[in-house]
Amino acid sequence: MKNLFFIFFIFSLSISYSQVSIEKTLKISVDEIFADDFDNFYTISNNILTKYNYKGKKVASFSSEIGSEITYIDVKNPQKILVFFRNENEFILLDNKLSKISEEISLNDFDIFGDALIKNATIGGYWIYDTSKKQVLKINSNFKLEYKKDIKVNSKIISISDNSENIFLLKNSGDLMAYNFNTGNQKELPVYKLCKNFKIIEDNIACYSGNLHSIWLQNYMTGKKSKIKLPIKTEIIRASIGKNKIFSFNKNKVYISKITKPN
Repeated sequence: MKNLFFIFFIFSLSISYSQVSIEKTLKISVDEIFADDFDNFYTISNNILTKYNYKGKKVASFSSEIGSEITYIDVKNPQKILVFFRNENEFILLDNKLSKISEEISLNDFDIFGDALIKNATIGGYWIYDTSKKQVLKINSNFKLEYKKDIKVNSKIISISDNSENIFLLKNSGDLMAYNFNTGNQKELPVYKLCKNFKIIEDNIACYSGNLHSIWLQNYMTGKKSKIKLPIKTEIIRASIGKNKIFSFNKNKVYISKITKPN
């Protein structure tokens, strides 16, 4: 039922002018922001990962015991939050209270020694893209390699995401390609100028556009485009969309905005 509501909600966003209003402003300075599908949001600031609930109340925080720099987090599964440390070439998993639930998993164990991109997989386990070898790999929930394929791509890949059939690879040009891991087929998609922290929501790609001051929705099947205009008048560095809220930030503030459908 939750998934059906979420699909309907995003479909409604794409066909109507949604109303967005600022619900709360937090006077905190952050370097990055992420939102899960339960309207919790997560910030990285001074190498500390902090979780907040939908009301902006601090829930938990995490920092590496040895001071490793947090490069990226994936909150697709809030019960198994993936934290990647690029300098160490390893990742760990945290629970919903940001407590460690795994040891450090080294990508060296999978013969990955250069830059890598990693995501929680929709079908379970973890997808990895080895940028130097141009390979897609999948390791299962027990951290065993179960898939490795070369792909044909000339551009640098800067971000990845997935659904139940495809891995989406974002080029540094802002263009997107899909690789079907069942058939091995790959194709260019009719979307463009995506940001690094794009999000797959059914057939839509959600991404913040600073030029438009909006969350930009592009249907990767049809190319149809729509946008959700942010109500904040000042410059926004980045924004992330949750279930029915948008979380955005500038140099010293985080804004929690509520999305409502017009009557």
